[in-house]
Amino acid sequence: CGQGEVVGVLLDQGDDVNRAFQGRTPLMTAASQGDDELVRKLVQYGAKLESEDLDRDTALYYAASKRRASTVELLLRLGASPDPRSGTSGQTPLTIAASMFETEIVLALLRAGADAASMYRQGFELAFYAPRGLVQVPLWAVRENLSRTDLTVIRLSSR
Repeated sequence: CGQGEVVGVLLDQGDDVNRAFQGRTPLMTAASQGDDELVRKLVQYGAKLESEDLDRDTALYYAASKRRASTVELLLRLGASPDPRSGTSGQTPLTIAASMFETEIVLALLRAGADAASMYRQGFELAFYAPRGLVQVPLWAVRENLSRTDLTVIRLSSR
């Protein structure tokens, strides 16, 4: 019997899907672990995508901070806000992913509507390689370049 099945039985018996344990909801824990099947089941049973822990972080932040790209994409498809307010750390899912150079997660968040300005303010930018070298994508051109398949996250050394 898998973890998702156990959770399903508990939820069928009326357990509260949004009840926090040690400050985290079951959805935050599943997102942190990258358990996409459990994430789907919890949302199906009414887990709130925008619930916050004691530090004001959401399940999307947990998935991004643990480098769980498929879980980030799943949460976005299920309706999670791509740009929740920052937690007490001052980080958002986008800025934490950029700080770890997790390009796949950064692009998923930006394509879903996250504000690139927060990432750029922290010294991280999008770039791509051209025949003459690295080309930085200015903030004003991020949206029009999101369809590129060769983007990467870079840290500006001047900051």
